[in-house]
Amino acid sequence: MFIIAITACLFIAHLGAMEQTEQTYGTVSTLAFNNQGTLFAIGYGEGGISLRSWADKKVIAFATKHTDRVTAIAFIDIRHLIASGSDDTKIYLWNIHDMSIQKKISTEDPISALITNSDQSELYVATGSAIKILSLSKNIVTRLSISCLDTIKKLIITPDCKRLIYSTKQDSPLTLFDIDKQ
Repeated sequence: MFIIAITACLFIAHLGAMEQTEQTYGTVSTLAFNNQGTLFAIGYGEGGISLRSWADKKVIAFATKHTDRVTAIAFIDIRHLIASGSDDTKIYLWNIHDMSIQKKISTEDPISALITNSDQSELYVATGSAIKILSLSKNIVTRLSISCLDTIKKLIITPDCKRLIYSTKQDSPLTLFDIDKQ
């Protein structure tokens, strides 16, 4: 947890180096890096997404399609995609080169988290009180991993990609879920 806090502080300090005159796109609601650490994406409360270079913080592209707050972003580097999820219950897969929409996925509930597994073949989607696993090659929900009583707020996958860790409330303990034992 200490390392995460330091990383977040360094990231915020690095972002602070961006010029104050730079165009803003609204209230920042979520952030994500690509695996190489060369690009980062920002999701905004107004429904937009900006893609930026980490080296110079310049905006490479901006896109808007969501009609509500962007709540989650995940890079799918091997497919040159960015996945964005929103309170509007939609997930968009964007081409990283021109920010064109490659796929739109509708869910029943707002999206709270998006992550990929290590080979980036699956997208884990926290929506409402469930985590769904989408096959990126087959474009289908492959399995429903978790269904819990409360709305899932945050979701991460362990480095070995064998477990999911999620939280449902601000003061609730983290829950560990074995992916392989479902």
